[in-house]
Amino acid sequence: MDTLIFLDLDDTIFQTEAKCPQGEPITPAARHRNGDAVSHITERQGRFLRMLDSMGTVIPTTGRNNAALARVELPFESYRITNHGAIILDADGSPLIPWCEAVLPQLRRFGNTLESMAERTRQAIDELSIAARARVISEFDVPTYVSIKAEDPNSLSRLHLECQSVWRDLRVHQNGRNLALLPPPTRKDKAVQFIIEQASNGKRPLSIAIGDSLSDIPFLTVCDFAVTPRNSQIQAVTWAAHRVMP
Repeated sequence: MDTLIFLDLDDTIFQTEAKCPQGEPITPAARHRNGDAVSHITERQGRFLRMLDSMGTVIPTTGRNNAALARVELPFESYRITNHGAIILDADGSPLIPWCEAVLPQLRRFGNTLESMAERTRQAIDELSIAARARVISEFDVPTYVSIKAEDPNSLSRLHLECQSVWRDLRVHQNGRNLALLPPPTRKDKAVQFIIEQASNGKRPLSIAIGDSLSDIPFLTVCDFAVTPRNSQIQAVTWAAHRVMP
């Protein structure tokens, strides 16, 4: 593996139909459990993905759990980083044993904490009368993080304000209508670094990271080069001061 390309998925290489540019051809890229297409890849994103495939080994680096990643209709033939970095799968979809043996015991110690955070979050959702849901995501019977989804991004901001003291021991990642509460072992950057070291054979491979969210910045900084899409959360927050106004 001379070149490793760590690719975030949602809102980086595909997105919901509502977020796609009007008039540009799109193709289904990920499906709901019922089989309906929920995310689409544009023609330009498809060209970009094909370019990446020609350059090196593309490794999805995603917050999706294993089941949600399995519903992504893009060809990935190597490692897969899932659950915000808590899990690494091998090329055949089985858990990468050295990583899971190191990380899953750490995550087990946070199981009760995550369950408690999810329950207290659900109580806050009811008190605020917000259209949202909170649940603990688990893989291989081990909790990996708390997923919170809302109809309106503004209600997640209200929830964050209400629960910030409750969530203080966990990392909080919000992008759009999705919010994740991440325990310390759940980290994309550590998973990326692990794969880079695994692939090193006397020589560190060239590494490229691509992501859209502020929470992606740590794994972007691990790699030799970092790329972010136009109009991403990273651009909106970190590049705004450097825009040249007409």
